[in-house]
Amino acid sequence: MMRLLGIGVLALLLVGALIVLGQTGAFDTALNKMSGGDRQRVNDYQLAATRSFDASGSDVFVTQVDTDAPLILSGLPSYANASYLMPADARPVSGIYRLNFSSSVAEGVEGALRVSINGVRRADLLLTEGIRREGVDIELTPADLSASELDIVLSLQGRGEIAECKLDDTIAAVVEVAPTSGVRLSLNGPIETSRDKLALWGNRVPVAWSNSAEPAAGLRSIINASRLSAKGYSPRFVPNGITGDELGALTKEAAPRRASFVPDAYPVPLVSEPSNRGTRTFGRRVSWRYRFAERDMPGEVLPAALDLRMLIGPQASDLRRDLTVTINDRLLFSRRISNDTERLNQSIIIPASAQRGDNTLEITLSATDGSSVRCGDIEQSVAELLPETVLRGGSEKAADALSTLRASLRTGSTVTLTGGKLTSSDAAAASQLLASLNPGALEFASSGARSNIRIAAGDVASAGAGAAPAGEVWVVYSSAQEGREIIARPLSELGASEVPAVALFVTVPRLASAQSQAATTEQ
Repeated sequence: MMRLLGIGVLALLLVGALIVLGQTGAFDTALNKMSGGDRQRVNDYQLAATRSFDASGSDVFVTQVDTDAPLILSGLPSYANASYLMPADARPVSGIYRLNFSSSVAEGVEGALRVSINGVRRADLLLTEGIRREGVDIELTPADLSASELDIVLSLQGRGEIAECKLDDTIAAVVEVAPTSGVRLSLNGPIETSRDKLALWGNRVPVAWSNSAEPAAGLRSIINASRLSAKGYSPRFVPNGITGDELGALTKEAAPRRASFVPDAYPVPLVSEPSNRGTRTFGRRVSWRYRFAERDMPGEVLPAALDLRMLIGPQASDLRRDLTVTINDRLLFSRRISNDTERLNQSIIIPASAQRGDNTLEITLSATDGSSVRCGDIEQSVAELLPETVLRGGSEKAADALSTLRASLRTGSTVTLTGGKLTSSDAAAASQLLASLNPGALEFASSGARSNIRIAAGDVASAGAGAAPAGEVWVVYSSAQEGREIIARPLSELGASEVPAVALFVTVPRLASAQSQAATTEQ
């Protein structure tokens, strides 16, 4: 009996101790130590960027252009670019560039986060060992305030002392730029014009959306959002956005943004992407990337070749440097560069078969001392991608299924758009799919059209089974693979395992489709 009583008392003491530990947080602290540290939260970057809109009064917050993903710099050296469009009608009087970031730096690293604005170095922020959250305000100069665009180049510079031999993928420092970073401006008046609003929002346009909105009004918003997407903007479906006539007027007034990145004619310089400009100092590896969509190239003609022009600094005699060029992770070119090479002139064929709707061209220059492990760093090298590095056009146009479908839609006089109630996320996905069909060239009507586009979300398989047989039915959806490539294919060819959550069912006249395919074949 006494033994049972003792066990009961001990149990009560243990329960009491657990309650005390839970109230004081000691249990959580111990658990964190056992699991390797505090849990970190990674927020929705796009939503956080949308919430940063601030157009009230004459003090505004200019958001970054093209912020579909966070800016992350990893390794020494590494580079990132952020652009900010300045208002044209309400003029800036003063302003700051506010940079908020988190850093994770390994022991023994000596380096800095460098900030340049419109080609002028403005700050070198010392990297501190450990995990930290930091920020800095950089006052804008009169030259900055009078510019039409601010080009911010961020780079990690330095080197790390690695005591032990480790594999080449060791990362000495990582910096993530927070979505609260941006340009704070004081203006001589409030924002009133459409072009100033578009500059303030970066490339994002807040489109009003309610999950209980009437389908007809929602479809008009989706059409406008898709046309903005086709012009190079990124609509965000939010509760407190613009809608109706205001959204329609803004869509008409918005100038195509892609023209600032892709010229009207070939050749297309790779330094039109700001992050590719200037010299690069590196140890073992450095890369330049250029992303392009087939539909955005001049005349929708595919690039046929890359003319690569690069300056390369001197190197130590015991180093070997290699050049590789890839597109969509497919190897286009590779060669060993001799020690006495100072200028690289190389033309590289880009097969049409290696290209797709959205493409990533990557140029990588690597150096090695012949060791398979990394024991410290190697001698620094320098290289610059010259403005003469260009993409040259060929004679082939995109002949994929999506291009065929776009041509079929253009042959019809009008198009109807139908669909039920959608969530804001489904509406955003539908507008992106519709943007791939070149909605600026389509005339939408409520009835009597020869072609029909139906938005389906949720039970897409059932919606496809009930598709009208009056014409040829295609399905347009986003791939689940990395890159989210938009795919178009006849409904009859859609496998059960490929059924997406959001899709467009496009019905086109069979005759129009056949004529389009024949024209494509003749080319």
